[in-house]
Amino acid sequence: MMQSPALRGRCELVVDATGVGGPVVDLLRAARLGCPVVAVTITGGDAAVQVGTAWKVPKRDLILGLQVMFETGGFRRRRSL
Repeated sequence: MMQSPALRGRCELVVDATGVGGPVVDLLRAARLGCPVVAVTITGGDAAVQVGTAWKVPKRDLILGLQVMFETGGFRRRRSL
C-alpha cells in the first residue's frame, strides 16, 4: 500500500515501536517503502517527546485521540478487499 503511486512520497508510516516493535521498525525502514517510517513508543509518561525521528507518546494521549476521532466520525475502517 505504501508503494502505491497515489501515496508514494506523500505519506508517513507510523509504527508502534513498543517492546518487540523496534526490530519491526528496522525491517520496514530497510524495505525502503518510499515513505518515512516514524517509530512511536507508547509510554505511561505525561507528555509526548520527540527523540530524533522517533516519538515517545503517553498511552492516554493515544486513547484520547482515538476517542475524539470516533466521536467526530474522523475514524473510518476500510473494508477488506
